[in-house]
Amino acid sequence: MRNIFQKAGIFLGITSGWLLLCGIDRSPKQANFGLKDLQAKNMLQSMPPLSEIPLSFYLLASAFIASVVSAILLVRFLHKKKIREGLEKNCGRSGSIVSGF
Repeated sequence: MRNIFQKAGIFLGITSGWLLLCGIDRSPKQANFGLKDLQAKNMLQSMPPLSEIPLSFYLLASAFIASVVSAILLVRFLHKKKIREGLEKNCGRSGSIVSGF
């Protein structure tokens, strides 16, 4: 019963927070958007220099890439280990069947 009240309280808190934040107008007072913004640009010219990109971006990007690569390698290792254990288990059974005759 306490768990239901706890979940209901969390739900009401999130809902009331969402409703409070929905009323905040975050749009600029004057629109700064024109047809010039829709024109195609060269990405290399429009990108800021590397010195303007914060170090935290590089750290987060490298951590994300490292975690994806390590997850792939971990899955491959566990899959090979599972296959190896299955083969050893089957070899153990066939060895005992042959030695039983």
